Amino acid sequence: MNPLALGGEDTEENTVYCCVACNLKKGKKPYCEWLQCLSTENREFARKIYIEKQGQSPEKFIPTDPNVTIEIKLFCD
Repeated sequence: MNPLALGGEDTEENTVYCCVACNLKKGKKPYCEWLQCLSTENREFARKIYIEKQGQSPEKFIPTDPNVTIEIKLFCD
């Protein structure tokens, strides 16, 4: 639902079983962006599933920056 690459959790609540084609279309898109690719009928259904599993609307997910840099400084005496 919420891409791991954008800060989504690696939990059962963040997964949805779907076909390969749908999974590839979704990719790393935020759920809100992906919803816009669906027909109106499917969009409402997918939105309800998100709310049931996540406990909030998809608009409340705040993606994190995927380009986080970790700096490690080693000090030698």
